Amino acid sequence: MGAEDRDPAERSRSARGERGHEPQLDRLRAWIDEVETSYRLILESKKFRLAERIGRVSRALRRAPAQDSFESITTRLLEHGRACLGAAAEAGAARPTAGAVRARGTGPAPRLPDPRPDVTVVVPIHDAFEALEACLDSLARHTTLASTLLLIDDASEDARIEPLLDRMAASASVRVLRNPENLGFVRTVNRALRATESDVVLLNSDTRVGPRWLQNLQLAAYCRPRIATATALSDNAGAFSAPDIGRANEVPARLASADVARLVAQASARSYPLVPTGSGFCMYMSRRAIREVGCFDEEAFGRGYGEENDFCMRARDLGWLHVVDDATYVLHARSKSFGGDRERLVQEHRRILDERHPEYTPLIRKMPTDPALARARERIARAFEGAAAREAGSAPRPRVLFVLHEGSGGTPQTNLDLARGLAPRYESFILSSDTNTLRLFRVGADDRETLESWPLEPRWEVTDLQRPDVHAIVTDLLARYAIEIVHVRHLLGHTCDPVYAAHELSIPVVVSFHDFYMICPTFHLLDERERFCAGECTPGEGDCRIPSSWVKRGLPALKHRWIHKWRAQMGRTLGKAGAFVTTSQVAHDVVVAAYPELAERRFPVIEHGRDLAACESLAEAPRAGGKVRILVPGNLDVHKGARFLEDVARADRGRRLELHFLGRVPERFAGLGVLHGEYAREDFAAHAGAIRPHFAGIFSIWPETYCHVLSEAWAAGIPVLVTRGGTLEERLAAHGGGWTVDADDPAGSLESILAIADDAERWAAGQRSATATGLRTVAAMAADYASLYEVVLEDARVFQGVAGAMEAAPR
Repeated sequence: MGAEDRDPAERSRSARGERGHEPQLDRLRAWIDEVETSYRLILESKKFRLAERIGRVSRALRRAPAQDSFESITTRLLEHGRACLGAAAEAGAARPTAGAVRARGTGPAPRLPDPRPDVTVVVPIHDAFEALEACLDSLARHTTLASTLLLIDDASEDARIEPLLDRMAASASVRVLRNPENLGFVRTVNRALRATESDVVLLNSDTRVGPRWLQNLQLAAYCRPRIATATALSDNAGAFSAPDIGRANEVPARLASADVARLVAQASARSYPLVPTGSGFCMYMSRRAIREVGCFDEEAFGRGYGEENDFCMRARDLGWLHVVDDATYVLHARSKSFGGDRERLVQEHRRILDERHPEYTPLIRKMPTDPALARARERIARAFEGAAAREAGSAPRPRVLFVLHEGSGGTPQTNLDLARGLAPRYESFILSSDTNTLRLFRVGADDRETLESWPLEPRWEVTDLQRPDVHAIVTDLLARYAIEIVHVRHLLGHTCDPVYAAHELSIPVVVSFHDFYMICPTFHLLDERERFCAGECTPGEGDCRIPSSWVKRGLPALKHRWIHKWRAQMGRTLGKAGAFVTTSQVAHDVVVAAYPELAERRFPVIEHGRDLAACESLAEAPRAGGKVRILVPGNLDVHKGARFLEDVARADRGRRLELHFLGRVPERFAGLGVLHGEYAREDFAAHAGAIRPHFAGIFSIWPETYCHVLSEAWAAGIPVLVTRGGTLEERLAAHGGGWTVDADDPAGSLESILAIADDAERWAAGQRSATATGLRTVAAMAADYASLYEVVLEDARVFQGVAGAMEAAPR
């Protein structure tokens, strides 16, 4: 049956499946590329050729049948990989087992050395003021890895450069060096290399970088042992040009330079192809390699051209490697500063290279056909074609990763609302946990698309505060999916590794408090006597109330004991975040009381939003002296006031109250009223309309942090009864539409409820205020989060002073 004969739903599922399998196919291709490249390097090595000769002589002397050679084994391995790739394509790209094929074919993602290497970005300068301005502007906007900017001026003649550099020198993260006379490019670079002991990135002043460019380069430079250099790809950098090698490429016309760089990073498989040499237009250099190999040869290559190639070949002779960072794309103007001398210099210096390194030219000639590089260029070509085909103004969006638990509760549902509200500005991914499996989703307009999953072996327990396996998984996915912000919505089912991994990769982190789990695993801060402790252990021993079976499994003695270790770990974790959010002032104050250090941090209150359309009131006016129907929405439990309702029911000797429960009710509380079962949140109004309640009752004995059913009741025109002393009372005071009762006084609360029900005028006044008017929308919530993300990204910029210096520079 052809695609046109299938029903639309089936075609949609098929299309989603094909898109979903592309990352796995890309990783399989990257693995094959890696094996082929490693195989070629081994075959070319002197040690291998010598070992093979010795082996052949040894076998001849023994007159024994030759065993499988390295070549034959590797050939079969590659044939098997290609067969798998072909079979996957023929079978509709069947998904490999999650985690079976890694992004680079080398097991878990590499971790940067600890401590993380310092980096100095070296920009040699000689005139070209306009190009320099564009370069510095891009550095100021997009450098978010702690580093130093070293600007070294080779006796520029343009009068505008000196005052600009004077202003730059005032920034704490910028160093300025000036050559008293023109030394030429190579001597200028060597002076910079000797002026620092850190790793170095050489960056031409006629380049423009994009988001997370420096983090990407550093990851490439440490993706395996003994890497000397990592070079970016570019629109115009000779052998490092992409999509087409050796020429100036046109990038999608409607995209800014940062958007082009983001597009390439998001399309990258991060295969990090091995190459014989790097290119100094944007090249990360390991300090260890510089110490071992030395600086550039300024005697032979003083004016430039070929100096980095000679360095790379010398490093190669000492066992160092060079890679291409296929996730970083740097625009390059390629100024013609050498004029008519260019061709002569290229020819002279190429002759020196060939004399010193006879293998240089044969190696360079293989680069255009290198399979790993070809695959990287193909991905960029596809990305550019896709961008060109999209409507005007459509640019790749920054990616945010939400971390939360799996389930159907308020936090996951609100998170989907937020992700879809952010869609015009951010592309959203979700990392969820059900304690057995981590799953990664991409959020679409109508559903979540599953991308990958990883089994947790052993299963997560609450004492798993950090785990190496989880850390490696999160580090890998953050890099491969080009995540720019991590927003921890909830850590239930997770270790703290998403925060630590993001921090190590210099990805800004936002942490939300949807309850008080990060203060105490009790979530609601209720002790063994169901008293709210506000985060301070109450006197006495006992097992505090834990509502989650996930947390109960493996939980040590908590009160006065393990809570201290928990709080210390969470404090360290919160210290690595850039901002915090909660949904009410009451919740904010509880968190700050537990973690006073957050009082001076960025910590806004952003209310949840819901798109709840106002409808004709579904409430019915009570009759004086008659039955009083109270709708109790949401899943009932102790923290939601179940025991309070038991006490109210005992006090109701006239049996006037009629409780209607909409949601899950534990069996021990089933006799309290009429059970209507669980419901989907979009069906709330239909259920309420069938019940026609006089009130909606929300009787939490903890201060809540928001409460969606309160909004749902108001949108349905139902006046509410809420307990005092928390977010519910805070919201009621701001909105109107109900009354408070005292959870510590069940009999008094019953008396108050009946008095309101018997006072028609008072009830009607409350009912008139029960409306959707003034409730937050999803769009308003998303706008607040988008603004927060922009501020957090701005905070992450390293060269803050550069932008101000440039603005003040003369034109």
